[in-house]
Amino acid sequence: MTEEFRKEYHKAARRIAENRKHKEEIMLTMGLLDKKIHETTRYLSQQEQERAAAMFARPRTAQLDEAVARLTDDVDCLRKCLQALEYSKAIRLRQMREVDGKLECDRRVMEVCRVD
Repeated sequence: MTEEFRKEYHKAARRIAENRKHKEEIMLTMGLLDKKIHETTRYLSQQEQERAAAMFARPRTAQLDEAVARLTDDVDCLRKCLQALEYSKAIRLRQMREVDGKLECDRRVMEVCRVD
């Protein structure tokens, strides 16, 4: 094996170590995002139920109308938050696929340049 292959092999090994660490960070972030998505979805469901109950409550009062307006704003805000969380998770998934691709390429380099 030439010295050039040996250098490429070690460079690939370093990149693999860095990319594995980066992948672990992405996976940790995705776990946190999953937790937040679950919590937000649960809270959104509760707020939607409260809003529905308030919307159909009788007799209608100004206080009840204010509660419906507040709950509607809360539900809209929670939906936007949920969309943002899901978008962030989609970005992390894309990043993970990119890292997986880099890892696969570096593994191939190590195979070709294997140190005997």
